[in-house]
Amino acid sequence: MELQHVDSANNTPVLHGLEMELLPGFLNNSCQCILNRKKSMDSTFEATVETCECHGVLTGFFAVHSGYGGASAAALARKHFREELLKQAGYKSTEPVHLADALKRALLITQQSLYDEWDRTNKLEGTNSLAVLVKKSHALCINAGGGMAVVCAAGGEIKVLAEPTPRLEEIVRPEVLVRELLPDDEFIIIGCPSLWSKLDPIQAAMIVRSALRKYKDLDYAVKKLCYMAQHSGAPGNLTVMVILLNAEMSISASNSGANSRSESISAQKSHHSYSTDGRSENSSINGRRVEKKAWFTRKDKS
Repeated sequence: MELQHVDSANNTPVLHGLEMELLPGFLNNSCQCILNRKKSMDSTFEATVETCECHGVLTGFFAVHSGYGGASAAALARKHFREELLKQAGYKSTEPVHLADALKRALLITQQSLYDEWDRTNKLEGTNSLAVLVKKSHALCINAGGGMAVVCAAGGEIKVLAEPTPRLEEIVRPEVLVRELLPDDEFIIIGCPSLWSKLDPIQAAMIVRSALRKYKDLDYAVKKLCYMAQHSGAPGNLTVMVILLNAEMSISASNSGANSRSESISAQKSHHSYSTDGRSENSSINGRRVEKKAWFTRKDKS
């Protein structure tokens, strides 16, 4: 198995998994699927945050599937990938090497399901599929296509989780990149190929960070990122997800005053299982909506 393990090169202290869970807004997320320059939506997504029964660790699974030639391959990937991941023995582990093996096996089984669907329907539709698994203090990413995922940290540092690879139906030896999460990591951006065709990771991070610090609204930050990609001429439909890692760090440079900043870090620390997936052409989600009200407030945005 191809496994790339990337550790931090600086002296920032590493938190254990349970300590990561206590960070404000940890794994809150929002996603947008935007119909753009196409006649129909061919992309979808999934976001699931739950406490694993086997070891009591909060686990987040986030995936973006961007189809081409039609929507059936993206829908198939959404249906099968996490389902197969949960069947793998390695998924019950907290060790990155076992989790990475589980991701690889699930992806290859999903690939075979796509081949079987081709044989059954003779519809050769494909998909760019990218998934991020967050467990304890690690983020693991597997990519099959032109999408990308990046971790955005304080000070403007960008840590790549996934770069473009062959698509799901083409990939032979999928790679899993493992990155240790640090307390100054602010959020993860996952985007389909259309997003990254017009915006680079630094631009995307600046757009999201600016929106979060000004408005403290995760949905708005994702919508703003999609709008900027559209305005820049993104060629296809857009599917974009942002996953918070440390809400306090994300808005620490806000100009809205000490009182609102205090409110922003008073989010409840309880974690609840929830699952959302993208089934509509324009949809957005927020993990743990009750928490959102505590530290993200809507304002009039002109």
